[in-house]
Amino acid sequence: MNTSMELLSKLTILEELIQVISIENATKTEKYHAYSGVLALLREIDETTNAPCFGEHSRDLKSALLKKLELGTDSQGLHDPAAYFRKLKSPQCLDVE
Repeated sequence: MNTSMELLSKLTILEELIQVISIENATKTEKYHAYSGVLALLREIDETTNAPCFGEHSRDLKSALLKKLELGTDSQGLHDPAAYFRKLKSPQCLDVE
């Protein structure tokens, strides 16, 4: 499997985990497990990608997710993790086909 396909696969899983965290009727345990998965995937993507903007967007995404989990504040005032995810996978940050 080439790197682009692996990255695309990881981003797809990441998006699904973010959706779990955003589901209102999901249990806290489900949300925390999804958040743990998000952290692991972000770390893995960061280690295999040399995108300079990745760190900033992943920090913002984690902050927004913590806000969803009611454990932190979002530094930029965006409360929608999907907005940060879109920034993260944009062509300006990660080159994904």
